[in-house]
Amino acid sequence: MIHKSTIYLILLLFYLPINSQNKNAVLLDSSFNHLTDKYYEYKNIDTIKARKYVDLILVKANLKKDTISLIDGYYYLNEILNDETIYLNYLDKLIETTRKKPNKLFPGYAYFDKGTYYIFNKKNNEALKNYILALRYLDNNDSLKYIVKHKIGILKEESHNYNVSKKIFLECIDYYNKNQDKIEDNNYFSLLYNTSNTYLKLNKIDSSHIYNNKALFFAKKTKNNILIGISLLGQGKLAFKEEKYTLTIKNIKKSLPYIITDENYATLSHAYNYIARSYIKLNNVDEAFHFNYLIDSLYQKTNITHHTQKSSYQFLIKYYKEKKDLKNQLIYIEKLIKVDSILNTREKNLAITFKNEYDIPKLNAEKEKIINQLKGNLNNSKKSTYVFLGISILILSLLFFQIRKKKILKDRFKKFIRTQSEVKESIAEIKEKDTLNISKEIIENVLVGLTKFEKNHKFTDSSLSLKELAANLKTNSNYLSKIINFDKGKSYTVYIKDLRINYCLELLGKDELVRKYSIKALAKEVGFNTAESFSNAFYKKTGLKPSFYIKELNNRK
Repeated sequence: MIHKSTIYLILLLFYLPINSQNKNAVLLDSSFNHLTDKYYEYKNIDTIKARKYVDLILVKANLKKDTISLIDGYYYLNEILNDETIYLNYLDKLIETTRKKPNKLFPGYAYFDKGTYYIFNKKNNEALKNYILALRYLDNNDSLKYIVKHKIGILKEESHNYNVSKKIFLECIDYYNKNQDKIEDNNYFSLLYNTSNTYLKLNKIDSSHIYNNKALFFAKKTKNNILIGISLLGQGKLAFKEEKYTLTIKNIKKSLPYIITDENYATLSHAYNYIARSYIKLNNVDEAFHFNYLIDSLYQKTNITHHTQKSSYQFLIKYYKEKKDLKNQLIYIEKLIKVDSILNTREKNLAITFKNEYDIPKLNAEKEKIINQLKGNLNNSKKSTYVFLGISILILSLLFFQIRKKKILKDRFKKFIRTQSEVKESIAEIKEKDTLNISKEIIENVLVGLTKFEKNHKFTDSSLSLKELAANLKTNSNYLSKIINFDKGKSYTVYIKDLRINYCLELLGKDELVRKYSIKALAKEVGFNTAESFSNAFYKKTGLKPSFYIKELNNRK
């Protein structure tokens, strides 16, 4: 059966010589770079002319049997016709043809291109599957193999495995340092930038600065304005981490024209998000609204889901709630639910693929290597017996452990409930407040303010900071921190967490509806940003996980 793309090329070969034969012949003599530049020149202003240059690329590539240029041509055709099947079907055909007789480039390169297409469209799980397949065919092609490893490092970062992604990035950088002739500009720059970004997420600011500066130096050396723009975004992100919000806005706004030119919408959304968050920190609500609205507009244009949309929709929901605009509030609640669902599914699928198709095979390979190094391997029958016995012992041990653990947790729950219900009388220790070097009037005013703050449950505001609370109590951060430490016997952070967990326990004890909340919803209700931070704080306070506590509370009720 003849493939659709083959039929298209046959028709095109007959069509072009008839239509403006001489002119097309001249253009066919042009380089692929020239034809590609002409395509991008007309892509957004005249699709008919842009299509003409795509057709010429395909004909020229077919005549010269240039597979790489054919792949590029089909990608451009997919952009013009907005039909990804044209591009993906050609890659699938190429994979099917070359998989039977693999060479140094194919089918590895085709799998790599599919993975890159998917990662650009935020289909990370599909991207990972194709990158793993690409690696299987690239043992003799180090140049492409390390580019694929770099991409897998990016996906590891997406799934929050920052130490693993850092290790992969540094391995790739080491390869390029030893093989300068293998450096490809965009990929090497991306590697430096991604390494900086990973160090940033690991809170290693100095290392992040070093690699972002290396990326900026490389971008200037290659005179690539788009790469310079991305480096400026990196500087902005570092400034945000250092709480230099005005500098964040300045650097990232400088980067925007380059990112827009590159049509890198995921990165553009990321840039808008940092600007919006900086304006929020600077209490400029109007500008924060503007950039969060731009993030939503990008989503409507591209339909590509990104983490930045979550915080934007949370801001817009709060913004319209304060304006009592129920219609828009509902719109953004629905958008947030949709985006959150897509992101959760994507992260779950990516984690499964990493475990089953990337991490587990690597562990198995390592295990086999160790086994082969051991002397006196057991024969198959003995192996089976030992494995069976091992599994049986493991199952029994786990069963015993679970029963024992459940009993310990039940006892811990009963003890906690009993402790909570006991009325404790104590005589407050008289404290010399003069030792704080703060006037008694200020201390009393702050303590009165804290009492109102606790009574009105203001601590459930997840964005609350020490600085904001101090401003609300008409004092400064230093005084407030000292007074809380002195009067409450704990730091500001611990004080807020304790208030939230105590309030949570109060709600769970008296409201059956609250006990039906998801852990994530319960966390949001009492002021935590994530279910993980809430669960950790709950366990620290009670010695129990929230889910177990709620289950036992329901049984008790």
